Amino acid sequence: MRTLFRSVLCCATLVGLAATAAASESFIKPGRQYAVIDSEHIHALVPAHQVEQLKPFIARADVIYQRIAKDAGYVIDKRLNLMLSDDEETHNGFSTVTPFPIINIELAPATQSSFIFTGANQLERTLVHELTHHVSNDRSFGFRYVLERIFGRIVPNDVVSLLFAYLSTPSHQTMPSFWHEGCAQWVETVYAPPGSPWGGRGRDSLTHMVWRLDAASPAGIPKPADWRITYQRWPFGTRSYLYGVAYTRYLDGAYRNDATIWQLIERQEHRWAFAFNGGPEELLAASHDELITEARTALTREQEEQLRILRTQPTTTTKRLTPENARVAAPAWTPDGRLFVALDDPFARPGFAYVDAAGDVSKTAWSAYALGDARSTPDGSIIFDETPTDSNPWQRSRLTIITPDGDSYRLPGRRMLQADLRRASGDQRFEVAAIRLLPAARQELVISAIALHDRWFRADAEVDWRTFPTEGTAWSPAYRPGHDELSWVETDATGSRLMLAPLSDPTKRTVLAHVTGRIIRPAWTRTGDRVFVCADHSGVSNAYAIDPSVPDELIPVTNTIGGVIACIPKPDGSELALIDYDSKGPYLARVPNDPASWPKQVPKLTLAFPAPVAGAKTRTWARGPAAGSGTALADAADPDGGADTRFTLPPDSGDVSKLTSHRYHGVLEIRPLFWTPTSYVVPEGGFGAVAAAADPLLTHTIVASGGFGPIDGKFVGLAGYTFGAWPLDLTLVGFRSQRLYDDQVIDIAGNEYAYGERVDSAEARIGYGLAGFRRRHEAYLAAGIADHDPVKLTEDDYRGATLVSLPPFIGRERYLEATVAYDDSTFFPTSYTREDGDTLAVSYRHSGFGGDKEEDRVIARGTRVQTVWPSQSHQIVVGGILGWSEGDRYLQGDFTIGGSTSVNTLPRGYPKTEAVGFYLLGGSGAYRLPIWRPFTGFKTSPFVFRQVVLEAFYDVAKVSPDRIGGSGRWYRSVGGELHLQWEVWYVLLDPGLGVAQQLDADKDLTAYFTLQYGW
Repeated sequence: MRTLFRSVLCCATLVGLAATAAASESFIKPGRQYAVIDSEHIHALVPAHQVEQLKPFIARADVIYQRIAKDAGYVIDKRLNLMLSDDEETHNGFSTVTPFPIINIELAPATQSSFIFTGANQLERTLVHELTHHVSNDRSFGFRYVLERIFGRIVPNDVVSLLFAYLSTPSHQTMPSFWHEGCAQWVETVYAPPGSPWGGRGRDSLTHMVWRLDAASPAGIPKPADWRITYQRWPFGTRSYLYGVAYTRYLDGAYRNDATIWQLIERQEHRWAFAFNGGPEELLAASHDELITEARTALTREQEEQLRILRTQPTTTTKRLTPENARVAAPAWTPDGRLFVALDDPFARPGFAYVDAAGDVSKTAWSAYALGDARSTPDGSIIFDETPTDSNPWQRSRLTIITPDGDSYRLPGRRMLQADLRRASGDQRFEVAAIRLLPAARQELVISAIALHDRWFRADAEVDWRTFPTEGTAWSPAYRPGHDELSWVETDATGSRLMLAPLSDPTKRTVLAHVTGRIIRPAWTRTGDRVFVCADHSGVSNAYAIDPSVPDELIPVTNTIGGVIACIPKPDGSELALIDYDSKGPYLARVPNDPASWPKQVPKLTLAFPAPVAGAKTRTWARGPAAGSGTALADAADPDGGADTRFTLPPDSGDVSKLTSHRYHGVLEIRPLFWTPTSYVVPEGGFGAVAAAADPLLTHTIVASGGFGPIDGKFVGLAGYTFGAWPLDLTLVGFRSQRLYDDQVIDIAGNEYAYGERVDSAEARIGYGLAGFRRRHEAYLAAGIADHDPVKLTEDDYRGATLVSLPPFIGRERYLEATVAYDDSTFFPTSYTREDGDTLAVSYRHSGFGGDKEEDRVIARGTRVQTVWPSQSHQIVVGGILGWSEGDRYLQGDFTIGGSTSVNTLPRGYPKTEAVGFYLLGGSGAYRLPIWRPFTGFKTSPFVFRQVVLEAFYDVAKVSPDRIGGSGRWYRSVGGELHLQWEVWYVLLDPGLGVAQQLDADKDLTAYFTLQYGW
C-alpha cells in the first residue's frame, strides 16, 4: 500500500550513506531478533519468536505468489524477500524493488472503520496487494535490462546518479501512484474469495462512499488531472488510492474483452520512465487521458443513480460539530452533556477533546495518535486506548481510565484496544473488557477486575487479564448495563456477528445480528434494553437498533448519504451521538433519539465491480439485505455470484513440511546492491563512482566510493560500514576528501585567496536516533583522526605573498565530537515545510593538534516555526545560530560571514566572505505565505504543482574575535524568496529564487537560487 513512499523513506538511508556513511535506519525495531523461513520462492524474514505460528502463512504465500506471477506473466528467478513485522499497532504493507525487492507486511490488524479492514484473511489480502506491486515493478526490458545488469537498482544521490537511475530503473515503478494503487486494488478485489463479504476495496462500502460524496458535492467527481494526485487528502488518505481503483474498475468493466489489467500493466512496463499516458493505445486505441475522462463520466452517472436510490427514502440530516478535513473516533458521553472524542485536526496534533452541542472544542493534554474509541459510564468514568508514538514509533497501545474527579490511570497490559468498562463494588473499582493483540496477527477478548490506587508519587492499577472465549476474530466488547452480560463482534469469512453471553458462562452465546459486512461498535442504552450498532450490509454504513429479545432484527436508525460508523446513545436516552461522513471527511454530530424519525427502511445499493458500463456485462457482488434478517447472501444479479473465473487463487494451503527456518544473521545476508557514477564521491564533492551493499533488513550497510577531487583531480573516496540492529548505531568510516575555504587566505595588500586541503580521515561513531510522530531525538559521539595537507594547486596562488590571515593547520588532528539534536515540529499535509515546533542541534568538537595544541568548538542552531493562519499555512519563522571556539587558532576553525563554504548561512545575500572570527552570533526572522495554491496535476504526468510560496526575511549576523556578540561589525540583509513547490513521484521539490539587499559592506542587491527554505 505504501509502495513508493515507504521505499523512498527507507532507501533514503542509502542515499545518505553514499555521501557520508554516517547513519543507519534499518527496517526493524532496534534489538528485535529475526528469523528466516525459506520456501521455494520466498525468503521470509519474521520475528524470531513467531516462526512456528507464521509458517502456515508463508506456505500459503508461496502458493499465492506463484499464481499471481503466472497470471501476470512474471518469471520467478529468485526468492522474494518478504518481511513480516509486528512492531507497530496498525496494519499496512509496502513493496519496493529499489535497491532490492522486498515486501513488508505489518501483522497488527486494521479496525472495522478502516478503509482497508477485512474481517477474514487480512494478511492474505495485503499480500496479494503488495505482490501486484512487486510483479509489476520488478521487470526491465531492452537497454534498461542491460544497464540494470551492469549497475543494479540505483538509489541516486546527485544529478549524475539520478540520470543513470532514470536510464536503468524499471519503468513501471515510475508510473503515477494512482495507477499502481488502482492495479493493486483491482487484483485484491478480483482475487477475493467468490461470494465473500470481504471482497476487496473495489467492492468496499467506504470506497464507494467517497465517490458518492464527491458526486454529491458542488465540485463533483474530481477532474481527470486530479485522479493521480498523491498529496495527502484528509481524511481519506491519498486520492490516488480511491480513484486508482475507480479507474481500473472502469477499464475492467468497459474493456475486459479487449485487454485485462495484467496486459495493460505489461504494456506500461515497456514505456519510458515517467511516460505513462500512451500506455494503453496499442491495446485500447486510447490514451489514459481519454480513458480517465470516460471513467469519470461513467462514475458520475453511476453515483448520481446511487444518490437517487438513497433519496427514495428520507435521508438523515446532521450538523457537523467537528472541523472539516479532520478525523474523529467514536466518542463517549460525559455527565455535563459533552462528548469526549479523539480528534485529528489537519492543522494540529491528534488529541482527545471535549465537544459540546454547539461544536465548541476544548482540547485536552491526552494525545490521540491511535485515534482510539472512547467509552464512559453514567457517572463520568472514561476509558480509551492510545499508542503514544509522539516520541517513539515502537510504542504499544495502552488503556487509560479517567475518573469523574479528573484523575487518570494507565492500566497494566500492552497492545490493548477497543475497551469498555463498568463500575464494580468498592471504591475505585471497575471491570474492563478489551481486545488484546497477540503475536502472529492474532487477537483475543480479555476481561479483568480493576482496582485503582493512588500512591505517594504515582497512580497505578491492579489487573488480572483473563481470556474470554470467542470464535472467529473478536472486536468491540461492550457490557450490557443492568445485566452480567458482555456483547462483542465476531468476524469471519461469512461476515460479522454481534454476540451476547453471560460473563459467568461464555458458552451460552446468543447471536443478536449477523450481516454480510461490517458491524461497528455496539453501544447499549443505560437500561440495557437496546443496543445500537453500525453496519454496512446495505452498501452504506448506517446506524441500527437491536432489541435483545428479538435477535437478528436490525431496525434502521439512519439513512445517510455518507456513512455512519458510530452511534452512541446519551445516558438519559434523549440524543444519539453519530460519526457520519461528508465530502470533507468524518465528523461528530448529535441527533434526537426519536424512533418516530427513523427511516422505515434503508435502500440497498449494489457495489458493482467492475464498473457498470452500458453494453458490458457487470458482475454484482452479493451483499445482505438492508434490514431484517442478514443471515443469507442476497441473490446476485449474475448467475456466477460475482466470481471472475479468469483470476482466482488456488485453495492449496501449501506444504509447511517443505519450509526451512533458522536465525537471521544480517552479516551473512549482505549482498551488493548497486554502483553508479556520481559527482559526490564524498560530501565535499568529486567525480567518480559509489557502490553500496546491505542485508535485506538494512542492519548492515557498506558503502565505498572513489574518484577525482574537485580541486586538483586527485583521488578522493570513502569506505564505510554501519551497523543498525541495536538501539545504538555504530559506524566506521575512512575517507579522503578535498575541502575548499573561499577567500580565507589574505595577504598584506588585502588580496583574498582560496585555501584547499586534502583530508585523510578515519572515524568511529556511535549514536542514537529516534523519530516519533511528533518528537525526534538524536545523540551521537564520534572519535577520529584526520591528516590535513594543503593542495598544491591553490597554495601556488599565494606562494611568496606576505599573509596576515590565520595559518592553516597542517598535520594530524585527533578529535572527539558530540552532537545532540531535538525536533518537535510537524509536517502537515496541506503545508510546505515543517511547522509549529522547535528544532535545536548542538555540536561540540575537541581537536588535538599535537603536543599541547588543542581547540574546542561549539555550534548551536535553533529554529521556531509558528503557524499564525493554519488553514492558509501562514507562518512566522525565527532562527538563530551561535558559534564558540577556544584554544589554538587555525584557519579551518574560523567562523565566517558570507561565502559558499561556511557553516553559517546568515545573512543571506553575501556571496563573498566578508569577515572571519572566533565567535559567531546570527539570527533570522521571516514570514511565509502561499500566494497561489492550485494543488493540481498535469494530466497523467508524474508532476504535481502544489503551490507558490513567498517568504520575506530579515537576517543579521556577526563574527567577533573576543566573545559571542563582542566587537565586530554586524552584517544584515533583507529580501524575499519565491518558491515553486512541485511533487515528482512522491518527491517534494522546492526550487526557489531569492533576492537579498545587503544592508552593510558593499550594499549590493544579489540574486540567488535555492532548493530549500532558509530559516
